[in-house]
Amino acid sequence: MPEVLQLFEVGDHGPGFSAFQKALELRGTITQLNASFRLTNVGASDATMHYMGGTVFVGERLPHSNPAIGKPLGTGFTGPIKPGHTTRTSIPTRPVTTQELYDIRMGYTSIFVVGKLIYHDALKNYRRTGFARRFDASSGRFWPVPNDPDYEYED
Repeated sequence: MPEVLQLFEVGDHGPGFSAFQKALELRGTITQLNASFRLTNVGASDATMHYMGGTVFVGERLPHSNPAIGKPLGTGFTGPIKPGHTTRTSIPTRPVTTQELYDIRMGYTSIFVVGKLIYHDALKNYRRTGFARRFDASSGRFWPVPNDPDYEYED
């Protein structure tokens, strides 16, 4: 029987958006990492998305080049996001080897969810937001990667 581990996070993110939930599911010997998040427009005007990129990354630390760049997400929505409204998007499934799973469980490597958003408000002010979350097995939560402006930023 495959082992299933589900991991959830709730937290705020970005000047005009909140990333509320990310979920990862580990299954069996060859595992899959699945992540999704909801974006809520917490601003006062419509927000029109231009680019959403994201990925699940497994490693000791994040690389110098953001692995979310060039990995656009199928947003599943069109038009602006109204103030107070929420939309959900998924990051493509990432296979994980038995060795990676072992390294994650032993604490040799970590699971990161990273992404980049580009959008504009009703006044055509373009905004960029980047996020990087690292899974902490002891708390069962994702936490922002501290002191890393290449990954954690907002306009």
